[in-house]
Amino acid sequence: MVRNRSLKLLDKKLCVVARCHRICLSTDSRDNDAPTATFRSAVSNVKIEVQVRNNADLVRHLTLNDFILFDEERQRELLFVDRGTDPLSLALLLDVSGSMRTHVEAIRGVALESLRFLRGGDTVAVLVFGKRTKIRLPLTTDRSRVEKEIKEGLNDEEVGAETAINDAIITASEYLAKQAPASRRAILILTDNLGMNIRNPDEKVIHRLAEDTCVLNAIVVGSKYLPDPTKPRPTSKPHQTLPNVYYIAQETGGDSVQVRDASAAFPAMVEGIRSRYSLLYKTPPGVEGAFRKIRIELTPAARLQYPDAKLRYRRGYYL
Repeated sequence: MVRNRSLKLLDKKLCVVARCHRICLSTDSRDNDAPTATFRSAVSNVKIEVQVRNNADLVRHLTLNDFILFDEERQRELLFVDRGTDPLSLALLLDVSGSMRTHVEAIRGVALESLRFLRGGDTVAVLVFGKRTKIRLPLTTDRSRVEKEIKEGLNDEEVGAETAINDAIITASEYLAKQAPASRRAILILTDNLGMNIRNPDEKVIHRLAEDTCVLNAIVVGSKYLPDPTKPRPTSKPHQTLPNVYYIAQETGGDSVQVRDASAAFPAMVEGIRSRYSLLYKTPPGVEGAFRKIRIELTPAARLQYPDAKLRYRRGYYL
């Protein structure tokens, strides 16, 4: 009898504990409905691309000991520095609006020669744009097809006559991120930097490129006006901005030039894109989705060797 009473008391206690446990779980469930920040631990690596020029010359022989990197103003230990090992996926983004036809025709003649700077595993795509963007040549290692698609893209009436530069950049970035997730990704745009951006202001484009880890490089022709490369070009209407590929290129770590002859600049731009360094360091812990600013410098010894060196790299990344 005593044993039976003890068992009954134990059952009652267990029931009380179970009810309390269910209440706690219910309370936790309601609390979890509120948005919470996800903390990301350092279980991966960050890779940052850097182009280094001393005056106009590419600097090609730097090592791990020549760079200093700061993440949120804290110096980070570099794990690896390399130049050119990773495969590159390059999107040639060509403005084929009426004023650009002669310039696109000019680079067609030097396209194959310019692509000699690419390596065996690199891929290239051709996209043309006006009001809309069209993929003329999907990513391929067959560079002999590039010249043909550039020529035929000149007469592609499906893209329309107007110019939507930022829309085209976003399309190219999303395409590269989807089709070449394991490669370095770069866009080389040829444009006159004229038109109007309505749906996609510069900051939205920069955000997209950062998330896709894609670098914009620009050859601008046919325009004598050089806008401030450090900020967007607003208009009187909040939802509209004037194009500024110089600003987008700078913010994503790319190069930009204003030239009269696109065919002269095209080979040098491709070489510069292919000659970028990759810097690798451990991802610091932080809130997932947060933007982290970075800063890269040459060491004093390297700066002494290259006193006029200019480093191009993206302004940061998202965790």
